[in-house]
Amino acid sequence: MPLPNLVPGDPETKARMELERREADPPGPSPRTHARLSVVETVYHQAVGEPARAVPSRFSRWLRSTEEESFQRSVRVGEDWTPVEASWVVEASHLMLENREGRALVAVPTDRERAETEARVVEMGVLAEGGGVVPFLRVPPGESCRFTPAELSRLRVRCLHGRARCLLTVVPA
Repeated sequence: MPLPNLVPGDPETKARMELERREADPPGPSPRTHARLSVVETVYHQAVGEPARAVPSRFSRWLRSTEEESFQRSVRVGEDWTPVEASWVVEASHLMLENREGRALVAVPTDRERAETEARVVEMGVLAEGGGVVPFLRVPPGESCRFTPAELSRLRVRCLHGRARCLLTVVPA
């Protein structure tokens, strides 16, 4: 669409022409055209007698997905390896697994109850070529992990002792 009242060399004219060019040919992904994943976290470690050391991690990246929503589900994980259920998400750009055991306790737990809770470690593995599962990470009660899975359909999850409440979030690619 031609711009009326163009005056060569005029700053307003240049700005209007640049705006029209950008709108006609966007330079790449933008919030109007693509979804984005952003992570901001800080991990602290404190050795005995030393001050805590902070390790920040921040990143953001554009996703191929434009309108697909994340999948989030509360699940109870048992002792048998179970496929990770991601519903409509076929290819994931990010997966977060949170072990919700030990949170929101109504009463002060006994030593036995505390030991039972601490044993509810969630383990994630990948289905191997021969059919077995190779574990690659553990999530203790009250903790979480996040990563970008290479092949979502091969992921398996289980609890090492008993059953654990978890929150699974899968962000589409």
